[in-house]
Parts: sequence; C-alpha cells; structure tokens
Amino acid sequence: MPTFRMALTIAILGALPAACSERQPIQCDAQCVIAVKNMTRSYKPILGATEGEWQDAFAVANAELAQGDWSQRLSEIQQEICRTPGKVDWNRVGDLQLAMFNKLSLETQAMHIQVADAMDRPNDASGARALKLLRIQGMKDALFKVKINQFRVAC
Repeated sequence: MPTFRMALTIAILGALPAACSERQPIQCDAQCVIAVKNMTRSYKPILGATEGEWQDAFAVANAELAQGDWSQRLSEIQQEICRTPGKVDWNRVGDLQLAMFNKLSLETQAMHIQVADAMDRPNDASGARALKLLRIQGMKDALFKVKINQFRVAC
C-alpha cells in the first residue's frame, strides 16, 4: 500500500501547475502594460518622454521587479491574495505592500538626492542619466501597483 500512496502523491504533484511548485517571475501582460502607461502619463519624470524612452524605462523597471526581494515579495503578495479567495488576510497583504512601498520610497529619496545636481543640467550626459533613473524609479512604482491590482482582480 505505501507504494500506491507514493505513486498517487507523485502523480498529483506532477499535475500541479508550475506556479505552485516553483516561483515564477510575475509577468506584465498587454493589459498590465496599458495600465502602467495610463498610470505613468502624469508622472513628472515621464512627461515628455518619447515612446522609446518610455519603453526603455519600462523594460528596466520590469526586469528589476522580476528579481531579488521585489520578485519574492510580489510572489508572497500574489500567494496571499490568491490562496483562498474570500479568506484573504488583508492585514498581511497590507503589511507586505507597505514594506515594499517603504523600500521604494527610500530608494526614490536616495535617488533624488543623488541626481538633484545633475537634474539642473538636463541637456548634458549626467542630467540625461539622472532623468532616466527617475523614469525607471517611477515606472517601478507604477508596475508594482498595477501588478498588485491585477492579483486582486485575477484571484
């Protein structure tokens, strides 16, 4: 009998989707891109950006959110929201979100200090680099918010 149970367990586990058995990067589909684009229209560093500059900032921000602590926390928030619809621990979700928004805020403050001088020279290389960094940071904020909203709708 133990062999039958083990075979049944293996069969059941093999049938589970990959998202349950291993952490997958959180993807941004076409709806996500549209929502981010709409959200960032009023972001000051993104105002006046060309489509190419927007796409570059989006790609870098999306790549940053797909790794390290960002990816782990997004996965935790998704798992918490999707675990048992109707029985979500919204306090835990709120705590996870707040921790990541605080981290994002600290990154943004540090970046503003770092690039403040360069922003006075938007037409030279350091000013352009500073603006690009601020666009990426704003994009990370928008992406994070949109992905969390998508989790709430999808689950």
